[in-house]
Amino acid sequence: ARLAMVLLAVGLAAFLLYSLVERPFRQARPGWPTLAGVITTTIGLMLVAPMLQQEHLSRQERRIFASLSDHDTYRCGLAWQWRHLTARTCPLNDPVPLRGTILLVGNSYADSLKQTLTGIADRHDLKVYLTVENVPLMSSGKMGIAEVVDEARKQHATAIVLHHSPDAVDGRTVEALAWAAHEHGIVTRLIMPVPRQPDHVPRALLQAMRTGKAPPALELDDYRLHHAQRLARLQLITVPGFGIYQIAQDLCRPGCAVEDAEGALLYRDEHHLTLTGSRQLQPTLEQVVADLSQRLGQPITPFARKTSI
Repeated sequence: ARLAMVLLAVGLAAFLLYSLVERPFRQARPGWPTLAGVITTTIGLMLVAPMLQQEHLSRQERRIFASLSDHDTYRCGLAWQWRHLTARTCPLNDPVPLRGTILLVGNSYADSLKQTLTGIADRHDLKVYLTVENVPLMSSGKMGIAEVVDEARKQHATAIVLHHSPDAVDGRTVEALAWAAHEHGIVTRLIMPVPRQPDHVPRALLQAMRTGKAPPALELDDYRLHHAQRLARLQLITVPGFGIYQIAQDLCRPGCAVEDAEGALLYRDEHHLTLTGSRQLQPTLEQVVADLSQRLGQPITPFARKTSI
């Protein structure tokens, strides 16, 4: 039945292409009706082509290709950004009643887990804001420590949650931010990066299907070894309210999975999670939000002592 529908759509597209494009161009000078026909036919072909292509794919190949579109709207959504050109952060939810606010700060890694984190925050009546800028606290970004803290205060955030790709932000910057936020009664929590796979996951799985050779695998010990030095530096931060959350165990037991139990991919490249993948992080994200929710109503007494790492 599906194949019949695809063939019917292809036949209709071919008829429209001949009637509205080829024949008018042969008989007369093209005008607006012809241009409209071209546009209509092009859109029709764009809709039909993926359906026709997938008819020749296996079930697993379809799952692999589906991972490329298994992601949320980019950052804050283009429509929202056009309406708020100067905004530094965007709201991701609007819980009622409102008990507190979280400012999520990070690059594309934060963007990948924003939907799962926001869904959990909703259940705790916590609002989540995300930095519009994709490189906050990074050398190429406009939002430095002062700007992040100012935005957290502007949105009445009770906590700043950091999540960046490996080595995007160094430990000294994290510590300086934590102290600056602490001076205003805002706690800082850091979520460690998700495991980075050795190869582009969809491409590696397609290659494995065609060659029969398994793609390179990542183990939890590999991840821990790679991040050991940075983690050791971060653990020296003594700012009250600062906390670190390990997230690799949600994906690595001890092998780091690239598919869920149904075969849906957890990655859309070598290091960005799909929405399916971000849902695997729910145990740790639940803990992050629960800890922050529990701290509401427990003010932190700021003091000036600082440390370096």
